Amino acid sequence: MSFEGFNSIQIENKGAISEEFLKLELTNLGDALRYIQNLDYGRNSDKENRLLVLQEQRGTCGTKHATLYELIKEQGYSNWELFLGVYIIDSENTEEAEDLLLDSGVFECPNAHVYLKYNGETIDATKKDSDKLQFRSRLVKEEQIEAEQISDYKKEYLITFMKDWYKESELSCSHPYQYVLDLRERIIQKLSV
Repeated sequence: MSFEGFNSIQIENKGAISEEFLKLELTNLGDALRYIQNLDYGRNSDKENRLLVLQEQRGTCGTKHATLYELIKEQGYSNWELFLGVYIIDSENTEEAEDLLLDSGVFECPNAHVYLKYNGETIDATKKDSDKLQFRSRLVKEEQIEAEQISDYKKEYLITFMKDWYKESELSCSHPYQYVLDLRERIIQKLSV
């Protein structure tokens, strides 16, 4: 879905988050989505402080979408939801991971992803071109969450999934579980470059 369709949704000063967007002269939701999407991908110093995405000029899928979700809630719109999903990273949906996957001999790896839904349609403002929704082709699990669940809850959700996935995969014979966890972390760090 193109963010252009949200240009008509004006941002009004209704709280701390909308005030920060307005200070950046982002006056409609379409501009806010594009702005967040174009920020660098990287971890924030505090996942719970929604304003840091704007102040540090970066964020992850979790912090970026939690910030947008809080902005949308502040504006009073109820047809938006925040989602946590698990998808399988492979060289097709995450080109940046191809070398790491090939070198490791592990050709796919689970990852948690946070995104928005508007009237049931997925909206991803994580990175440039993320609106192409490459992760959807390998999405294996999802649930609706609240913004405060992007940290500890998200981590536990992924770890639980990864343990089950690892036990069922052939990797348990060839690679230790910690190796797969470390690989996922290396992939995330490479995405942050």
